[in-house]
Amino acid sequence: MNLGEIGAGKNTGYRYPIRIPQSISSLTLLLEVGGGSRKAYQLLLRDPPPPPASINLFSEQGGVRITWPKAQGAKGYKVYRAERPEGPYSLVSGVIGDASFWDELGDDRTFWWKVSSLDQYLNESSASEPVAGRRNPQQGPFSPVYEDGIGYPSPQAWDLDPLRPGKEVVIAGLKDYIHIVATDGSPLPGWPKFFPGSNIYATPVIGDITGDGIPEVIVSLSFSDGSRIYAFGADGSVAEGWPRSLGSGRVISLMMGDVDGDGTPEVVAKDEQGVIYLLYPDPAKDSRHETGVGNTVFPALADLDGDGKAEIIDCPYDPYTYKGALHAFREDWSEPKGFPVQVDSVAPTCGGVSVADLDPSYPGPEIILVAGNPSFGTYLAMAPAGGGALLRPPAKVSPLSATIPPAVADLDGDGKLDIAIMIRESLLICRHDGVITLRKLARKHFEWWPGSGGPVAGDVDNDGNQDLLFGSFNGLLQAVDAAGNQVPGFPLNLSMGADWAGNAIFSSPLISDIDGDGKLNMILPTYARYLYAWELGTDHEPAWPSFRHDPWNTGYYGFTVPEAKPLSFNHDSQKPELALYAPYPNPFRDKLTITYSLPDESDFCIRLYSVDGRRVKEITQGKESAGFHALSFDARDLASGVYFLRLYHPQGQFTRKITKIK
Repeated sequence: MNLGEIGAGKNTGYRYPIRIPQSISSLTLLLEVGGGSRKAYQLLLRDPPPPPASINLFSEQGGVRITWPKAQGAKGYKVYRAERPEGPYSLVSGVIGDASFWDELGDDRTFWWKVSSLDQYLNESSASEPVAGRRNPQQGPFSPVYEDGIGYPSPQAWDLDPLRPGKEVVIAGLKDYIHIVATDGSPLPGWPKFFPGSNIYATPVIGDITGDGIPEVIVSLSFSDGSRIYAFGADGSVAEGWPRSLGSGRVISLMMGDVDGDGTPEVVAKDEQGVIYLLYPDPAKDSRHETGVGNTVFPALADLDGDGKAEIIDCPYDPYTYKGALHAFREDWSEPKGFPVQVDSVAPTCGGVSVADLDPSYPGPEIILVAGNPSFGTYLAMAPAGGGALLRPPAKVSPLSATIPPAVADLDGDGKLDIAIMIRESLLICRHDGVITLRKLARKHFEWWPGSGGPVAGDVDNDGNQDLLFGSFNGLLQAVDAAGNQVPGFPLNLSMGADWAGNAIFSSPLISDIDGDGKLNMILPTYARYLYAWELGTDHEPAWPSFRHDPWNTGYYGFTVPEAKPLSFNHDSQKPELALYAPYPNPFRDKLTITYSLPDESDFCIRLYSVDGRRVKEITQGKESAGFHALSFDARDLASGVYFLRLYHPQGQFTRKITKIK
């Protein structure tokens, strides 16, 4: 078959496409050169090898490692990268012989890769299907820090030292130690605290328990002779009236909330024997309630009836009937009308309660119960805020027993909240009506103690969607989207050794802007005793940023902890002292309330400074009468960032750190 003349000329470097029928396996190329001489070339036609069947991406610090199964007949490969899935794609490798390629990335964003195969004659296949990935989040604001004893309770963050930038991280160790770490990785003065022979199972809470406008760190420690609750100041001192001694059971849950409606939060603790403790600033008011049977169901704290007082929501079970009941306890251990709500055929020994407004057609939020029992598996049940009866019969979601309370977030972007449940090695995502939309093997950690490491939700890849993060027993910090797909840039491999003690992640990560740059960080302690921090580079508000949602561990979706509040004073009861109280809200947007007290009528001023010491504004100055004062600062023209408020007075000065957000 003559395919015709394909070209003529004196230049070199031409390429001439030829369409060759598939039936032809070889052809002769006849070249006519100057002087009339001819040369004949016998060409054998070969189909290129197939492209790799799949591509695997492994995100690491600084880049991505790409691997693929070897294609049949392939002698080499080429790797292409693009900034969009549709391309254009650029070659980022030469011809490589191995089925692996390291691509160093300078940008922390998502890319797409394709791989083609080549035979020994450099015939190239079509490219594989594109796969998205990105490098691991960059570590920061501090490098991994070794901290004795950490690795089980989950971290919290709060601005405990107004003279330091950002928020401090609180980590309680499983054994003996409590740490507070600044944004540079150094401990605050007075920390860590060491309590030989103690164990800490519950995640700490942070808030102003004494009513002085200054937050305390609340930690439960279990000893051989019983449990004790400590309230520490930021300097490591123990608050007056603390610790409080409890019973012999190990405390599994700590919460804070305004249970009596006086504007100051109380501490709520629950132990493994099912006893709930309500602790006030005044220890004489402390009380306890025995639910009747030992269980490790995590309670929640929420104002269900809108009276300004939070209820303690728990689900013990009757050991004789093996039926559970949702309770909503008030401060005197009575319950609102409609409670308890019977949960038939479910006897929860573990799991937990969370609260969220899942269905706007019902007044108030809904109560979400994940009830686990080794003998019966795990059930999901929901009840309205007004009690009465469950919204629908309990649904069995797994034959295995959940030990962890659920997280709540809009994961698929449909404007409706989803429920995330971890059960052993499985991740379940349920719709707001309880229908399961995802059941995924997640290689979850070994269930060592109830409550370790539940999922958190936040936008970790800056795509505008909430993702789920959780640790695993093999040292991987996982991140998946609503469909169960691995988020580009994850997992993070934190394995430190061959044994489980060097690999396990029992804690939940924490998503918070700890360095005050307006972008989120991710914090995680591991059982290998290292505290990690990463820069996520996103400013999207996380939906469920910590193990129990917030620094008060309420388990209440959408609840915002007031970082500070105005103090209530009896103006006639005492002579005021010089003080600048914690401004509120903090962080703030348009307006900031500043409260202070003056001991006498003297000249004073309050000024606003930037982090580099530059005076930004004089907020007030002159003379005011002795006493307590409050003013509202209009901050609409203030740029986002971290600032310092300073009160100057002949008797001294005070400084408070504030953060303006968009």
